[in-house]
Amino acid sequence: MSLTEWVAIGFTSGFAFGVATYWLGLWGWFALRWNDDSPEPPAGDFDPVPLKFRRLPPSR
Repeated sequence: MSLTEWVAIGFTSGFAFGVATYWLGLWGWFALRWNDDSPEPPAGDFDPVPLKFRRLPPSR
């Protein structure tokens, strides 16, 4: 399949999902869940790995 067909399938499935959730009355719940902050990780989880960045010399 070409890229255009994949894009059309993506838009169509997204539109169908939106219509179905609106029709079932779940759109408000879905939108609220989507906008929620992510929950705090459990205490037993590992600490996040710090990202290290180094400064590059200025380009001339």
